[in-house]
Amino acid sequence: MDKRRKNTRTIYALLSVLPLIATALLYMQFSLPTIDLLNDASFIQNEFSDQSEGGKSISLITKSKNELIFDFELKPDYATPYTGIELCKKNLEPFSVEGYKMRIDIKTKVDLRMSVRLGQYIGKDKEGNDLCSVIAKSFPVKAGESPMLFATEEISEVPEWWFYKNPSQQISEGLNEKDKIKYLWLMPESMIQRNKGYTITIKSLLLEWDSSAFWLSTAVACAIFYIILFATYLLTRKKEEDDENEAINKGNERNGATYTPSNTHEDDKKEIEYVYVPIERTESPKHDTGGEEDLGDKLLQYMGANYPNPDLKVSDVATELRISEDSVSETLKSKVGVSFRQHLNNIRLEEAKRLLKETDLQISEIAYRVGYNNIQHFNRVFKENIGTAPGTWRMGNN
Repeated sequence: MDKRRKNTRTIYALLSVLPLIATALLYMQFSLPTIDLLNDASFIQNEFSDQSEGGKSISLITKSKNELIFDFELKPDYATPYTGIELCKKNLEPFSVEGYKMRIDIKTKVDLRMSVRLGQYIGKDKEGNDLCSVIAKSFPVKAGESPMLFATEEISEVPEWWFYKNPSQQISEGLNEKDKIKYLWLMPESMIQRNKGYTITIKSLLLEWDSSAFWLSTAVACAIFYIILFATYLLTRKKEEDDENEAINKGNERNGATYTPSNTHEDDKKEIEYVYVPIERTESPKHDTGGEEDLGDKLLQYMGANYPNPDLKVSDVATELRISEDSVSETLKSKVGVSFRQHLNNIRLEEAKRLLKETDLQISEIAYRVGYNNIQHFNRVFKENIGTAPGTWRMGNN
């Protein structure tokens, strides 16, 4: 049973690390690399404005020390003047922002409002021109340095002007997809003052993996796994203990005794019947005392008959022989040269060795039979006195 329990603990210890290994593998599989839109060599940054539609707004981009400095001025020559920064792949290949968070660090001298917009190619219009869906998210920027962080899922508003320019286009699921983006625009809102120059410094513009959903689902899955694992472990341990107790009871029944576990609650304790197994070793030559047994012989015989009692103490022997506890210790010392505890252990270990060699009883059952309530304590005492564990001794002597 001891080996069975050890194997069970080993199996469940190995199972307990499975979620950690699975989490690491899933993280490597699903995590997304951070994209630095300002410094990634595959991306380019351009300024754009309403000049392509007859307006006169001014925009200028200057890159310095990993920063993007954007100077602009909105002119009233166009109905809704606009200008901004356009980022795209060099070859205009689509890229994905699905599952990302966008981190923007902006520095300005005045309060203003900006928006980030995503453009995705969705086909051709009636005239054969490329048609891109546009979704946006606007946010306020305070004077000074303003760090912004939001999930790309929040970029979902379709600007009214887009429907105005594309009256035949209806909203569809594809309009809000974020896995085939061709353009990313960062621009000030048009309500700022006209004919006034502004400067915005983009200190960083990153796409970072949004791992919140991953960690939440992983935590829930791990919690469920560990609850099930722990419940299964408790059931397994209970079954092992039930099997062990059943085996001990069957063994004791064969010897005409009943076993009751020693750790029973005080209120539920029952009388314990111990198996008395006399051994030849406890016998000693009788001295010529006129036909009366020597006190030392009585002491050894009593211990030899009662060693299976796990609660046997010096006081029990003294009471039985009607002598003092000191007399018990002195008599035993002169008779066998060891203390009461050591002689009791010697008797128990000799009988344990006999049972290990001559029977196929479980080690835990043998421990209980020779007076040990705790299998771990039995293993420790056996190894300290015999020099090896009970199981190892049995294999070497059979």
